[in-house]
Amino acid sequence: MNRITPEFKKLFSSAFTWVCLIAVIAFMGYYVYKAFSVSMYQEDFSRDTYRNIIAEYRAKGLSDQELLEQLSAENSQLTEQAIAYGDDDDIYSMPGKYGKNPIDDFLSLNRACDYARYLFDDLPSHRRVIVTDALYNIRAEQAKSEPDLYIISENQLAADMYNRIVPTEFTDPGDVDRTLEYFDNTIWDYIMAAFAVLLTVRMFTLDITRRSYKMIFSSANGRGRLFLSQMSVCLIVFTAMILIQTLCQLICGIVFFGVENFSLPVQNVESFELCPFNLTLGGYFALKTIGKLLFYYMTATFAAMLCALIRKPLPCAAVSLTAAILPLAAAGYIHELTLGENILSAEYKIFEALRCFVPHCLLDPETYFTSFDHINIAGLEISRFVFVVIITAIITAGCFVLAYLKFGKSTAKQRG
Repeated sequence: MNRITPEFKKLFSSAFTWVCLIAVIAFMGYYVYKAFSVSMYQEDFSRDTYRNIIAEYRAKGLSDQELLEQLSAENSQLTEQAIAYGDDDDIYSMPGKYGKNPIDDFLSLNRACDYARYLFDDLPSHRRVIVTDALYNIRAEQAKSEPDLYIISENQLAADMYNRIVPTEFTDPGDVDRTLEYFDNTIWDYIMAAFAVLLTVRMFTLDITRRSYKMIFSSANGRGRLFLSQMSVCLIVFTAMILIQTLCQLICGIVFFGVENFSLPVQNVESFELCPFNLTLGGYFALKTIGKLLFYYMTATFAAMLCALIRKPLPCAAVSLTAAILPLAAAGYIHELTLGENILSAEYKIFEALRCFVPHCLLDPETYFTSFDHINIAGLEISRFVFVVIITAIITAGCFVLAYLKFGKSTAKQRG
C-alpha cells in the first residue's frame, strides 16, 4: 500500500484524470436519470394491483394448474364485465376487488394470468420439447453406421440440463429487462472502454510527460515494482467504477422497476426462459459484473503493454482505443444482422464464432444465458461463456506478463 498511495496521488493530480472521471460519472448520472424518467411512464397495469393479485392467489395454497384455472376463470369474468360497460366511464368510478377500479383489476389480472400461463404451461412444456428433441437426435445418430459423437454428446448434455425442475415461484420478479437496459448498452460500453484505455495510458506515461524517468530508473524499487504499483492503481479504479455501476443498476432496478427478489431463478423472467443453468437473478448480475471486470482488466493490461513497448501517449492511446472499440462495434453490428436470421445463415455463424474468441462479447452477457450455448472442444462440452472468460483471462495474463517483463528488462539495462 505504501507503494500504491504515491501512484494514486500522481494519477489524480492530473487534470486529465479528473476530466475522464467526471465524464464517466456524468454519463452514469444520465443513465440513472433516464431510468427514472422511463419508470414515470404509466404502464398498462398497476404493479401494486398486480402484486396484490399474485399474493392473494399464492395464499390460497392451490396447485399450479388449479391456480391457473381460477385465474383464467376470473379473468374471463372481468373481460365480460369490461365489454359490457364498453365506453361507459362509470366503470372507472367503481371500486375494484384488487385495485382502484375494475379496469385496473382487469389489466393486472390479465397480466397475472399470462404470467401464470408462462410459468406453469409454457416454461415446462418448452423444456420438455427440448429434451424430447435431444433424445430423438441421440437415437437417430446412434442408428447410423458411423455416428457423430459430437452430436450425441451435445444432445445428451442438452437433455440432462433441461430435464431438471426449475424452482420458479409465482411472484413478480419486477421489470428485469428494463433494469438490464441501462448500463448494459453499446454507448455505455464505449464510454467505459475509452475510460479504461485513457486512464491506463495516462498512468503509464505520466512520468514520461513529466520527464521524471531518469530518477525512477535510478530508484531502488526499480521499474518492475513501479509497474505493479501503477497497474494496481488502474485495476483498483476500474473495479471501483464497475462496482459503482452495478450498484447503480441494482438500485435503479429496486427503486424504479420493482426488482427486489434476487434469489429467484432467472427463468422467472420470460426473456431467460431457455436458460439451461440453475442460476438466480443475483447470480446472473454477479457473473455479468465479473465478465465486465475481466474485459476492462484485459483492456488495461493491453494498454499497459503498449505503453511499455512504445512509451508515447498518443500512439498508445490510439492503438488501445482501436483495439478496445473496433471489435466491440463489429460484434454489435454483426449481432444486429443476426436478429431474425436463421441459425444456418453466414451472419449467425460469424457471430457465434466471435462469441467464442472475442472478449468484447462479455459486455453483452445476456446472449450466453438465454439458450443452450455450449461448444465441443476435444470431446468436452463447455459453456461458450466459460470459454470466452478463459480466452480473456489468457490474453490478460499474457499482456500483463509481457508488460512486466518489458519494464523489468528496461530496469536491467538501466542498471547495466
